[in-house]
Amino acid sequence: LKTLMEGAAPARASGNFVTGNDRQTQVVIEAGGLEAFGKLIESPVDEHCKDAVWAISNIAAGTQEQIQRVIDANLIPKLVRAWHTRCETVKTEAAWALCNFCTGGSPEQFKYLMSQRHAVTPLVCVLLESKDTALASGARNAIDALTKAGEAERQRNSAEQNDYARAVEDAQKARTAFMRAQRFE
Repeated sequence: LKTLMEGAAPARASGNFVTGNDRQTQVVIEAGGLEAFGKLIESPVDEHCKDAVWAISNIAAGTQEQIQRVIDANLIPKLVRAWHTRCETVKTEAAWALCNFCTGGSPEQFKYLMSQRHAVTPLVCVLLESKDTALASGARNAIDALTKAGEAERQRNSAEQNDYARAVEDAQKARTAFMRAQRFE
């Protein structure tokens, strides 16, 4: 399977396996799928990148152990970078990957996500701007899960504010300011 996953077309085929059940997804992970997808996400060809991000998104919709493997493969920064720099179809898949991560992640995994620079920006932008109602709903659910996890974290640490909610608010303010500035150019 590992040999089959090397290259763009095989990555799409391998991506189909991870749309199945958690056991099928685990087989792809164990065969080196995350490493292959991690290389392909950096392809200069948008279609190849999209296929890799789509596969990662499906893995991020799996178990917390599978989500942890996405983290361990250092794919969250690559997903965020892809969202910020690639075409719309890649951005859509990257946003879905982050949504899936948030709806199934553990408190420690949320903490990791929040430590990644600009990781909530795609979710906020999708919520504010997307015409895709399913994706906007996914982003809303992801942000809700993040802010609930942030509230639990705040209570555990007896902190004064929910840092996760604050990060979402900051991203929203920054995006709103950017959108206003764009209208005046």
